[in-house]
Amino acid sequence: MDSRFRGNGFPRFRGGDVELLMRTTLASLLAAGIAFATGACSSRGHTLDTAPGVAPDSSRPGDIRDVDPRGVYRAAGLLVHGAPLGFVGNVGFLGSGSPDSTLVLVSIALANRALEFRPEGTLQRASYTVEIDFHAKGSDSTVASVLSHESVRVASARETSASEPNIIFEKLVPVPPGEYTMLLSVQDDRSPEAGSLRDSVMVPRVGARSLSSIVPVYSAAPRANADSSPSFIANPSATAVFGRDSVAKLYLEGYALPDSARISIALLDDANERVLEDSVMLGKSDSIAAVVRELSVARVGPGRFTVVASLAGSPDTVRAPLFVSFGPGIGILSFDGMLQRLRYFATPEQLRALGATPRAERAAAWAQFWKETDPVSSTPEHEGLRDYFDRIASANRRFAGEGMDGWLTDRGKVYVALGAPDRIQVDDDRGTGVRASSQSWDYIDYDVRLVFVSDLGFDRWRLTPSSELDFERALQRARLH
Repeated sequence: MDSRFRGNGFPRFRGGDVELLMRTTLASLLAAGIAFATGACSSRGHTLDTAPGVAPDSSRPGDIRDVDPRGVYRAAGLLVHGAPLGFVGNVGFLGSGSPDSTLVLVSIALANRALEFRPEGTLQRASYTVEIDFHAKGSDSTVASVLSHESVRVASARETSASEPNIIFEKLVPVPPGEYTMLLSVQDDRSPEAGSLRDSVMVPRVGARSLSSIVPVYSAAPRANADSSPSFIANPSATAVFGRDSVAKLYLEGYALPDSARISIALLDDANERVLEDSVMLGKSDSIAAVVRELSVARVGPGRFTVVASLAGSPDTVRAPLFVSFGPGIGILSFDGMLQRLRYFATPEQLRALGATPRAERAAAWAQFWKETDPVSSTPEHEGLRDYFDRIASANRRFAGEGMDGWLTDRGKVYVALGAPDRIQVDDDRGTGVRASSQSWDYIDYDVRLVFVSDLGFDRWRLTPSSELDFERALQRARLH
């Protein structure tokens, strides 16, 4: 293994180096994960996991979302690994100082909660190892290899449960042009948790009058020549947050370009329609002309997009995915789709106001809604929405089988709106095999008992009319918290 590539990756927190102990990014860490508990049950009661028609939920909180971004990322060609050590990554290509090699940029983002932290003085410390191997296609021979040991320090135990992927690792690896199999693994040094994947990578030859890959970044400073390393913090998930981020930043290089080279940039939506157009003039360069370009995400709204950059007078065109989401981990939805899913979170008045907002003002309106309903304003994540979408995902698993999404069933909507009940009692006699015909859910904080009845012979549970009224009253109280 080439020692030049050992231990010299770039593990960063978004906005600063890890070793700075996050003086400027401490506020960007997230609150602790979700706890799930049920109260004591009577001898005839059952926990939510064992009540009739309820599927056990053994997945870790937060691993599944109503609209899981991981599926969207995979479809766009990003590197995705799920729990327990989950990460999202990307691969890009830049020119090097040699015509016989291309710089392959491998970047990944992972959350604090994916690692095991332990006290170190007044801090909390975790460490992980990243290994990257490039094998010639159809061969076991290793062409390039990286082994990097990284550490992360945070100021308190609370930050160790952060679920936003703020830890950024990025590495530039010189690789000859060609087709390879890339093996990528991430190992938590203090636990058996690991994530690994294999991907086919076609490394292009990046030469004169050509463009690099489009690299989504959080920050960047163009490099002056091909023998130096670019200074940027990559955005591996290529995601901007609607209402929080006004722009998405892109880094792009051109090589040995003619005088006044012009690059056209377009943003395409899912229907391949141009929703944004831009262009930039690059001066003549015998080596590298680099640019950092900002695209307004407030103008285009949430969704899945493709950035296309073309060099005038050249067939060279490069593409990259770009996502505009409603928040870390919430998923990627349309504006109208998001409002429909908030029916048990926001008040009818709030939803009507958001729905009536002109398109050009939606980003500001969503930011204001976020601010008004965020229970922990010191973090960038909306813990209330995070927990709400976790409950939707859990309800879809628990209450499947009634001919609709689980969160839209009567039991699902109660669970999503009010959370897990403190106690469940089921009217059955398991000794005689009589099928349950009713079950009641008790919520101590709301001082309410909600009763569900089932159609005989069918596993379909409906709130009784009186319980429907009780639920609406409890829902109004829940929206105020």
